[in-house]
Amino acid sequence: MIATGVSAFFLSSPSIAVASTEKAPTPADLASLQRQAFKAAAVQAMRVNRLSNIGRLCHLLSPEQDAAIRRHAQAMVDDERSLLAPEDRGFAEAYSEGLQDGAFRAADLFDQIGEENCRRFAAPDGPLEKIKTWQGR
Repeated sequence: MIATGVSAFFLSSPSIAVASTEKAPTPADLASLQRQAFKAAAVQAMRVNRLSNIGRLCHLLSPEQDAAIRRHAQAMVDDERSLLAPEDRGFAEAYSEGLQDGAFRAADLFDQIGEENCRRFAAPDGPLEKIKTWQGR
């Protein structure tokens, strides 16, 4: 009798079933991973907010579009924050404040506003197209 389908595959591939030697993640590992996910979401939201500011200053986004983009970015951060352990909520608040403070100090949006820069911002496949996907539509 000739084996077909899945049986034939397992018969011809004896090294398929390899036992995993990795141990299950500890609660500390999971908490660390969740903090990293929160930090990534917070950084991404900060970048989205910066791009939204540029779009607004270039008169390429309406106030309603800007507000929708910001709500969507904040919702992403809030979702990640809600998954943190209660003892990590203080970390999240401090990290968010530090990130906002650093972004505010580093931001010089008016250097990025000008006819040529706004044209590049609005170019096909440019930041404007990408930022509009954050309107939640």
